[in-house]
Amino acid sequence: MIETLLKDDLPHAYGLTRPNVTLNYSDKKGTFELGDQVACRNCKQNFPERNGCNENTMKVDAADNTITIVEYEDYINQFNGKNYANGGRCDLLMFDADNHKVIFCDLGCYSEKHVEKKRIKSHQQVCDSMARFLRKPCGKTFIDQFNEKVLIFGRRDPAVDPNEVYAPERGNVKGNMQVFLKNPISMPKYVISSEVVEGENVNFVIVNYPETYVW
Repeated sequence: MIETLLKDDLPHAYGLTRPNVTLNYSDKKGTFELGDQVACRNCKQNFPERNGCNENTMKVDAADNTITIVEYEDYINQFNGKNYANGGRCDLLMFDADNHKVIFCDLGCYSEKHVEKKRIKSHQQVCDSMARFLRKPCGKTFIDQFNEKVLIFGRRDPAVDPNEVYAPERGNVKGNMQVFLKNPISMPKYVISSEVVEGENVNFVIVNYPETYVW
């Protein structure tokens, strides 16, 4: 179904006929981690001190679901210069086999001083990616079959050790608060806001690695 939609129906709805469209996707179960290998390679070249990084940006617990993960940015990049590719493009499209949930996900590894700028960009990219579906009947039909629609910014701070266990210091209220604000591990698991994209109610979620997003 997803191959027919993305290789044929949706491009045709935008007036495009392109042979040999490549679509990379895989199915996942259980708990798995996601990352951007190209971005991670570039990061390690620029910051050799990060060579020990495991190159993961988001952790997902699929629970009892089978999750299909589409390399969405790579797919849309094939249509550069066409109206179909206008607007932002997120990294991944994810959905489960039982139509519980569909997710447009953008991944990023940014320090505290850059995270707000990246959050704004990622928000735009996931919104534009979903809107690309909703503006055409075949894409909207696909999205509407899911009970829950979610936009995710999977965020990692390269300065934070994912294996670190935060233990508050007794009596050090100011110090503990500073750690709480800086360290994603000590923050709430998710930051969620309710929004509307092209008439659809969605949740925009920020997931701070190494917290696990539970499907």
